[in-house]
Amino acid sequence: MNTETFGTTGTGTTGTFGKLGKPVYDSSAKLYTCSITNGFRLTARREEGGFVPELEINKEELAKFIVTATQGWFSKPLTEEFLKDKIQLTIPTSSLAETFEGSVEWQMISLTISKEVFLLTFDLISQKEDEKICIKFEEDEIPLQPAETISIGPTRRQIQKKNVLKARAKAARSLFTAERLTQAYCEDFGEDTDWEGDESE
Repeated sequence: MNTETFGTTGTGTTGTFGKLGKPVYDSSAKLYTCSITNGFRLTARREEGGFVPELEINKEELAKFIVTATQGWFSKPLTEEFLKDKIQLTIPTSSLAETFEGSVEWQMISLTISKEVFLLTFDLISQKEDEKICIKFEEDEIPLQPAETISIGPTRRQIQKKNVLKARAKAARSLFTAERLTQAYCEDFGEDTDWEGDESE
């Protein structure tokens, strides 16, 4: 488990730290480890990459707890003065995402004892992320401006010109047809130039 180790400073923490179990000796590491039942719970808020309050516990109170809980264990009884600079905390924080903001809670689970260090280890037991901030402004309705009249397709002039050309073409065809019919008539019945008079009748 990735952890961060902190020294302790006076922060005014109060309350019970739990009950120490019997120490178990690790001969290879030359350490004693005690489990802690109903261990102290440490709560903090993670904001902008930091913790509020800082992850620290009053070392005088921790020293009193260890001295009281280990009475009769040592050939030379512990003193608070002896523990003053030997108490350290291991609090796992690396499992939290870098962008995490919210409340976090840890619980003290064990005490490791050596000549140099009395190490109190915490376990992460809960984390609650803050609700994401989402500010949404209502979009202002923009009144539609009257659109400029844009002609679609041919203009009136083009349409009229097209109609004129169409009529002239039709008239030219009719005139050509009339001329051919006249020519055929003349071939059959001879010249007759009084067409205008017949038309008036």
